[in-house]
This record gives sequence, C-alpha cells and structure tokens, in this order.
Amino acid sequence: MVLRSKTDSIYGPYDLKVVYERGNGVIRSCSQGALMRAPDGKWWYTHQLIQNIRAPFQGRPQMLQPVVWIDGWPIIGKDVDGDGIGEPVLRHAKPINGFPIVAPPSDDEFDAPKRGPQWEFNHNPRDSHWSLTERPGWLRLKASVPVDPGGFWGACNTISQRIMGTGAGKATAKFDLSGMRGHQRAGFVRFGGIYHLLGVHVDAKGVKRLFFDANGTITQGPVIEANTLWIRTTNVRDQARFAFSTDGEVFHGFGSDFTLKFGQWTGDRLGFYCWNDNVAAGYVDIDYFHYDYDGPKSR
Repeated sequence: MVLRSKTDSIYGPYDLKVVYERGNGVIRSCSQGALMRAPDGKWWYTHQLIQNIRAPFQGRPQMLQPVVWIDGWPIIGKDVDGDGIGEPVLRHAKPINGFPIVAPPSDDEFDAPKRGPQWEFNHNPRDSHWSLTERPGWLRLKASVPVDPGGFWGACNTISQRIMGTGAGKATAKFDLSGMRGHQRAGFVRFGGIYHLLGVHVDAKGVKRLFFDANGTITQGPVIEANTLWIRTTNVRDQARFAFSTDGEVFHGFGSDFTLKFGQWTGDRLGFYCWNDNVAAGYVDIDYFHYDYDGPKSR
C-alpha cells in the first residue's frame, strides 16, 4: 500500500492505494521494500519475500520489480489482470543494458589475503582465531572452547554463506586435518532453524573419527587415517545430505538425509565450524569451497 499527500504538510490528508499484490504464480508476500531510480531514469522496486510457504528453506529472497507511474501512483511489477494493481514478474529485462549479468560470489579458493564478502561469522569475529595468511591459499580456523550453551550453537568460530539457487545445489570443500588436536571438532555445517554437521572429532588419544551430528544427535563414523578429507553436501529443494572422500574422487554418503529448516529470520547456510570441547587448541585448514547451483554464478 502507498499513502500519498498533495499538500505541503506531513500530516496530510493522505490518499491510499494498493499498488502491488500477490499473484502471477508468486504466493509469497512482499515485505520491507524500497523504490529506487536507476541512472537511466527508470524506476524499480526491491523487496524481500516473507516465509509464508511450506518449506521456506531459502530464507527471505530478494525480488527486483519494474515500476511504472500511472496517475501519480507507482505501479509495481505488471498489472496482469487489469485491476490497476501490479503483480510480481519472474522474468524481465534487467536494468540498464550493456552490462553483464552478475551474481554474488560463492566459490572461494582462499587465495586472497582478505576474506570474501560472501562469508559471515555467526558471532562477533575473533580475528585471532582465523587467518588467510598463516598458510597462503588456505583458510585456517583455530579452535576455541564453546560458550554457553556449548556444542555447535556455542562455538565461536563458525563461518558460512547463504544458500544459493532456487531448488538444487552441490558444495564441496577440501580439508587438511593435520593441525587438529585432542577433543577438537571441525568440518562442514548446514544450519538455519536446526543444524547438521559432518566432520572429524579427535579423541583424547589423538584418533580422528568421522561423525555426523543431526541437531544434537551424533552418529559415529569410521576412523580417518589420512590428513586430507573432502566433504560434499547436496540438496534438492529442502532435502539434503552429506558425503565424504579421502581421495577427492569417490564420495561415500554418511549420515541420514535431512530437511533444511528456516530459522532466525534466515534460510539455510553452508560453511565451516571448528571448536575444542576442552581447551583452545588445534586448527583446521580449508583449501577451497566450490558451490554449483541452479542460478547465475559469479565468474
């Protein structure tokens, strides 16, 4: 809804008009948007879609809609049914021709000395506990002891990026485990309203063992003799799974399939965790993160 006043007073009076509504195949509602004018003079509207669907595992995606002005009102999207109210369009000519289609970065070789903009910590970063320069070409995460409530939610060294694509994705990462120490856990995580981990736990004797943690329910896996481990996760819409490899070629599924859940106002996130249950000791190195999904990618 838009309120408009033709007076010079902020107190109005105001006229009200609905300029945008659900429809045209889009069942999610608009929220938290803003009008903007591009350098070529055309108007656009950007907004979130709220989570009013059965499986909002993607969180609140952004939409960009064209705007036309009719009788002094901004009509958003396209008036499909001729009722004077715009509805969303899922495909449209992009703003300002002559520039390539771009997408946020997702893949990372960790070759740069600065963290990529796709990565976020789920806490205030402890800059002493991560590095891209101690081992150039690798992301190093150093273990600290979780804070209350402990475990994954209390771990202070989780770094992740949001899910990409609309329905299917595959992400693979390569780990060096040689810096891990007793009582340490490190590996790959997917989390939103709940979490699922696949990674390695080192016991008090220094034995490395694969484990799968389904939101607090842990399944122990085989002993990992090698120091190099690949972990892969795939999803088709909200159904996901993990797999691991010791040679980077043959992957073995481990742990149950699981459902991605919306939570904390975000969708599913993919990334890395590293903590130590007893003492701040040990680290894990990640060589790369490769993410393929059904949408445009940064090249």
